[in-house]
Amino acid sequence: MTDDKLLCPLEKKSDLEIRNQATVAEYLADFVRHERSRITESVFREIHRLTIADIYPCAGNYRDALTHIEITDTEHRPAHPSQVRIEVVDMLEWLYSDEGRSTTPLHQAAYVLWKVSHIHPFNGGNGRVARLDPSPGKGRRAPG
Repeated sequence: MTDDKLLCPLEKKSDLEIRNQATVAEYLADFVRHERSRITESVFREIHRLTIADIYPCAGNYRDALTHIEITDTEHRPAHPSQVRIEVVDMLEWLYSDEGRSTTPLHQAAYVLWKVSHIHPFNGGNGRVARLDPSPGKGRRAPG
């Protein structure tokens, strides 16, 4: 996280992360219940919005040129902000391409995990979106 300030007191952040994870799990369950089968860019951004709602002000918005993103302990430099949307759309299109559909769900999940981390499309919450665990609760704390 760079320039985005917390919208909540630090001591409430973990509770909000857990609440938000449950909200995203319900959103995805509803997605499946309504037999929706394609994750679009707007769905991807909604997942992000729900994931960090009430925590960071960047919820659902791609990072912009005003925010410097640096990932420590790596030489990787995320895409320029002008390329973020293009890379996200390419990632989602791959999932529904012949190549993407011919892979296993595990391969698809690993690809999305890697690609979201590689693109780093948001100012914050990228890891939470990439690692989304649809089974919240069970006595665990959400990852920080």
